[in-house]
Amino acid sequence: MEFQLTFESDDAAQKAIAFKKFAEQESENGIENLQVEQAKGKPGDQGIGQFLGSIIGKISSSSSAIKSITDLISRFMELFDGRLIIKDGTGRSLVIPGGRKLTPEQKENIAIHFSSHQ
Repeated sequence: MEFQLTFESDDAAQKAIAFKKFAEQESENGIENLQVEQAKGKPGDQGIGQFLGSIIGKISSSSSAIKSITDLISRFMELFDGRLIIKDGTGRSLVIPGGRKLTPEQKENIAIHFSSHQ
C-alpha cells in the first residue's frame, strides 16, 4: 500500500527528513520504501529539487506492517509538534496532532486507516 505523510509546521521539510532517519534507525518490518518528497526541478536544472514536508512510502499489507507503521508514527509524533496528515492512494486522509502521546483511539484510527486499503 502506498501512502503519503505530510507534516504541517514551519519546519516541515526538516521533520520529514527526521522521520525518514527515525524510521531507518528503528528498522520496522514491512516498511518497503520511504522517500522524502522533492520539488520537481526545471529542465536543465542539476541536482535534486528542494525537499518538501512530505514522505512518500510503501508498506506491505500485512497486519504486522500496519502495526509497525502505526507504532512508528505514534513514537515520532510524541517528540514533535505540528500536525501530520496521512493520505492513502485513494486520497482519504487522517490528521494526527503532534507533541503529545497519542491516545489508544488515535492509534486505532491510524491502524484502521492503513488496513482499510489492503
